[in-house]
Amino acid sequence: MSTIRPNALRVGWGTADITPAKTSELFGQYYRRVAAAVRDPLSVTAVALERTSAGTPSGQAILVSCDQAMVDPGTLAAARERLRAAIPDFDVSRLVASATHTHSAPAAADPLQWWRHDPALLTTEEYRTVLLDGIVSAAAAAWQSRAAAAVGAAFGHASVGHCRRPHYLDGSSEMYGATDRSDFAGMEGGHDDTVGVLGAWDDSGKLTGLIVNVACPSQVMEATYVVTADMFGEARRLLRQRLGASLPVVCHVGAAGDQAPRDLAQPHRGGPTYWDEAGMVELGGRIAAAVAEALPRAEAGRRADAVLRHEVLDLQLPLRTVSIAEYARAQAELAALAAREPEDPDSPESAYARFVKKTREREKLPVPGPCDDKNDDFVLMRNLEAVVKRFQLLRRASTLPTEVHVLRIGNAALSTSPFELYLDYGLRIRARSPAAFTLHVQLSGGRGGYLPTARAVAAGGYGALVANGSVGPQGGQLMVESILEVLRRLFAD
Repeated sequence: MSTIRPNALRVGWGTADITPAKTSELFGQYYRRVAAAVRDPLSVTAVALERTSAGTPSGQAILVSCDQAMVDPGTLAAARERLRAAIPDFDVSRLVASATHTHSAPAAADPLQWWRHDPALLTTEEYRTVLLDGIVSAAAAAWQSRAAAAVGAAFGHASVGHCRRPHYLDGSSEMYGATDRSDFAGMEGGHDDTVGVLGAWDDSGKLTGLIVNVACPSQVMEATYVVTADMFGEARRLLRQRLGASLPVVCHVGAAGDQAPRDLAQPHRGGPTYWDEAGMVELGGRIAAAVAEALPRAEAGRRADAVLRHEVLDLQLPLRTVSIAEYARAQAELAALAAREPEDPDSPESAYARFVKKTREREKLPVPGPCDDKNDDFVLMRNLEAVVKRFQLLRRASTLPTEVHVLRIGNAALSTSPFELYLDYGLRIRARSPAAFTLHVQLSGGRGGYLPTARAVAAGGYGALVANGSVGPQGGQLMVESILEVLRRLFAD
């Protein structure tokens, strides 16, 4: 650890392997997938930042990125408790853990599932220990290795994420809906080709690590049966080939609740599908190329005296509401669907069994994904149950406690949220931010679900339903305004 000097920024990095050692179920779909192989390793990567003023620490943060579908609040709380003893000079409330949102990793918290777990496979509890150990190990290593550094930020560009909600002439939208229909009106939302890059260089001018932010989940391989870090893992591999075999790369997913790594407006007709390994390799290469494009500009603008400020917000965001009429309608529709179900939920005639059978049949077809039908009776029943439960919850609570982090790192800003928030929210923050470079990191330390726009709520469809998230457009805009208020304060001088 280097000597502390006045007005210095210190940066450290740490990594840990969280690849499952046993055969495991993969988390991220409504149906059971057991991994047949490990395509590439899963990892945790951490960056620690500390600013000193006159030799006294004045700002702290540890940002941890995990090759996971999500990082639940319980795991984050446990990691903070362990780090309290491991690195006592760090304020553990400044630990941020986010997920790359791969659907090709085991679950580390109790997932929503409708099948019996095979006791011969890796259990959720076993993998939670692996993830927790990885977060603590990487975070502690990053903190203990911090040294004087200069940081710089820049934007590169790559076509990676695209809106995954086709919109139709009747005003409806459907996630992964068909675009060759006669009533296809266009995509509901836009896309963001910017790739945010923040690098750190030591006193000798050597690059010590990178933060890479892409407004798209790492989900090219989401319907496959292999363990993989997906396109972010491929991007890391390529960047290490170019920049150093052990280079730490923290991968962040920007606001991307309505985004996917495939362009649905260019349907598969013999070309790349971006549902397979070839598509993953291509998109990982695009990300790595965008980083290479941006890195010289980030290096040219690097500052050793970069300001570090970090505020933690404990927001109370309004829960998305359900009207009495919606509640009554959901009860009636749920009763009608349930009346057709056999008494034995494990019956081959149950809604779930039919759903799985259709999914398996779809998997055999020579067409790209998705393989599961979100308009199936089984999914519709889960959606209706969620409306009923939300109405009942609203009698006891009206808000969702939400932890949000807002950081200034030199001329760059970074904010977080626990949601899969739609792209528009990230654009609102970036467009109005006082920072030269503004990044948002979704799925940070929570399971808030999707956070749709008002346009998406009106259009319906998976990803915009009550079942899919806790907070609606009103809460989303409140969060945006809260983040911007803090950014104006952090960049006031």
